[in-house]
Amino acid sequence: MKKKVIYSILVVLFVAAIIVTVVKGFKVDLYYAEGEVVTVNVGRDINLKEISGIVKDIFKGQDILLQEVEMFKDSFSVKTTKVTEEQLNDLVKKINEKYGSKLSRNNVEVDHEKNVHLMDILKPYIAPIGLSLVFILAYYAVRFRWSAYMYNLIKYLIIVGMFTYSVIVLCRIPVSLITMPCLLAIYSLVVILHAARSEYLNSKK
Repeated sequence: MKKKVIYSILVVLFVAAIIVTVVKGFKVDLYYAEGEVVTVNVGRDINLKEISGIVKDIFKGQDILLQEVEMFKDSFSVKTTKVTEEQLNDLVKKINEKYGSKLSRNNVEVDHEKNVHLMDILKPYIAPIGLSLVFILAYYAVRFRWSAYMYNLIKYLIIVGMFTYSVIVLCRIPVSLITMPCLLAIYSLVVILHAARSEYLNSKK
């Protein structure tokens, strides 16, 4: 009875997550989101921590992604949701004050980046995950001879998949660079624990 209630709740959450995905889509981290990328070549070595302080002051209240863009450490880029000419002029002014440079607005490039499609994020993982799943199921088929252990593993993987998908979508957790590695870690843990339990139960027969 308890299992039926849990499964029913999971199905309701999963359906709700699908509806939210269709209506709103996934929430993504700024790294994958649509935004404006501001690139500045200062022309001399920069300290990213100092640049970070300047950038945070100019783009107050906005999500920002700051990184160096060249190996010579004289350029940086800032990705954010929107940029105004006033902000760009303030950025140039503060960079000049900090580094004694003579930059102008013309030295600042602004490019619009479209959001990354979810399939492009998943694509590098599809083949490795599929191959790993084939090997895992092959192991279960040989080791446990197509017993209930194998079907239980598939069931648990589906349940974990439905649950994690529902949590990510309904709680509006941003999809970021660490999302897939974290999900793979969860799935690996499920497989390892289930395999250990299956070996233990099988040894008791």
